[in-house]
Amino acid sequence: MLKFSGEPAEFNKLLQRYLAEDFKENKRDFKKFFRFQKMCTAKEMKHYADSIRKIKLDYLAEFDSLYHPSKELLQYLQTYIYSSYIYDISFYPYYHAKFNDLNREDVVTTSYYNYFDEIKLTEENLICASIKSIVNNYKADYVSQHLKEKLQKEGKVRDTIIRNKPRVVYDVDYLTASLRYIPEITKDTLLMQLALCEAYGQRLEGMNYRFLEKNKDIFDKYVTRPYLREPLLAYYNEVKYKCTKPELASQAVINDLKNTSAEKIYSKILEENKGKVIYLDCWETSCSPCRAEMPYSKKLMAKLDTARVAFVYICFHSGKEQWKALLGDWQLGGQHYFADRNQSKYLSKAFSISGFPHYMLIDQKGNIVETGLRPSNPETYSKIKGLIAKAG
Repeated sequence: MLKFSGEPAEFNKLLQRYLAEDFKENKRDFKKFFRFQKMCTAKEMKHYADSIRKIKLDYLAEFDSLYHPSKELLQYLQTYIYSSYIYDISFYPYYHAKFNDLNREDVVTTSYYNYFDEIKLTEENLICASIKSIVNNYKADYVSQHLKEKLQKEGKVRDTIIRNKPRVVYDVDYLTASLRYIPEITKDTLLMQLALCEAYGQRLEGMNYRFLEKNKDIFDKYVTRPYLREPLLAYYNEVKYKCTKPELASQAVINDLKNTSAEKIYSKILEENKGKVIYLDCWETSCSPCRAEMPYSKKLMAKLDTARVAFVYICFHSGKEQWKALLGDWQLGGQHYFADRNQSKYLSKAFSISGFPHYMLIDQKGNIVETGLRPSNPETYSKIKGLIAKAG
């Protein structure tokens, strides 16, 4: 049973009560929801999302009159409701295309995403973690679709076939173009800064510190709020240190794990794979992107010499039964470790894991040289081959 104490106790109690009652009152039948996503038009989807949002806001008003939550909690819940609304609308093109065997681009026009124009964020919204999903959807949908339209008009987009699937190829550095387009298209200044920080942060998660250096002018001009600038610069310094001094950074991971229950797992991985490249996959049984990458991992393993490359999998925050069942279904080779609750905590901290799946590429000397390379990314194969060739 959850117990609350300290200054935020009342906030937490009321938040739990709201979420429990909201779940009971507005529980979604996902079978019906996905069936609706398949059959409905874009206009019907927006009408549906608007109606659900109104129901939730009406319920919040009723909750407010009954329990008189603080201004901060009300702001939190309003942001939470808005993020759910954004989620429903944003994922309609994906689900509708998937269920009807269509291309996502053929489901809606760019103007469909203009619901993001109404966003007006304040610092009070930042109390809710759901703000991250709003920013991610804004960047992935609104910015990317409008940028694609702009580049098409400029003749910088080509349709092609890659691995028997239709793909879009950009005749520009897309990541840089996307970053630089954010200030041009974003009306809300806080949303703009959050989207820029998310773009820089995603590159840093992949150990690409040079991306910020290359685009420092945009960072200095537009990311002005200290609570956004300072943590990002600290993260940049940490990633640069790990990249330019991998021996010291990797030793720091070992030091972080010393005298913890997780030390044995990591020490065993390094000891048993001395002289090999190690491709380390950190995953959870409940993580659908983690599971989706496993077939690609199996294919990647088949293409590489396992005498020189070790595929190591650590399962975090999961139940042993589910872990064993999935491994049985996948018939996945490699080395498998199960991290219990404490080991998951220590390893997550030492590896600087912010979300799953999390991938680490470790060279033959035990140095962590790169993170974020998914098995489905063609670059992963070439990076591993490069480390093998470097060793001779």
